[in-house]
Amino acid sequence: LVHAETGERVDNVEWSYTEYEGKIVASITSFDNDNRIPVKLMYKGKEIATFTEMRSMEEIQGSYTLLPLRPIFVTFDI
Repeated sequence: LVHAETGERVDNVEWSYTEYEGKIVASITSFDNDNRIPVKLMYKGKEIATFTEMRSMEEIQGSYTLLPLRPIFVTFDI
């Protein structure tokens, strides 16, 4: 998980993931109360171009902006 604009690791963001049936499933939450944080997902050094936000089943292209204290759950093929 990196900042979409700088490529650096993000602060104040908690994330965890697991592998399930050939996919990665991840939970991501920003604890930065003051800022929205644009992020990109990375896996084994490569940017994930497309992933799915599981609550809305919305397909996300490229980056996603995390809102304070609003967890997202995403999945992508590995």
